Amino acid sequence: MTSCVTLINDFYMIVPSELSVYYGAAALVTMSQPHQVAAVGRLQVNEGKTHILLDTEDIDYDAFRGQTSFYVVIFPQSSQNAFESGKDYDGEVWRIECQIDLAELKPAESTLCIDFDTSNTAVGTYGIKSCAGSVRAVL
Repeated sequence: MTSCVTLINDFYMIVPSELSVYYGAAALVTMSQPHQVAAVGRLQVNEGKTHILLDTEDIDYDAFRGQTSFYVVIFPQSSQNAFESGKDYDGEVWRIECQIDLAELKPAESTLCIDFDTSNTAVGTYGIKSCAGSVRAVL
């Protein structure tokens, strides 16, 4: 099963209309030498903003350790045939510098609550506040 990392609306690119971009491939590459591919994915336009979408199995989480400076690498439309046929591509690419701080999620001690409804599903957690003994709900 493929799961996509959550879309972050603050992390996007504005791609000039004069660039003929191939949206089927993109990569995050470390800026430090030697360059290392940290993740591969694809591009998607949402409300005029271009986002990079990464499937969890296509992210090398070890490449993020101690790194915060990356390039987003995007490819011209002329690269489409190479990617779709599984051939190597050694042509022009464009890169954009970005800063990424990957934080590890800590295990939570609170209980997960899921309400499966017929028209929508809600999720949240609850726990006991240590100071007052009252219930705390986070939805």
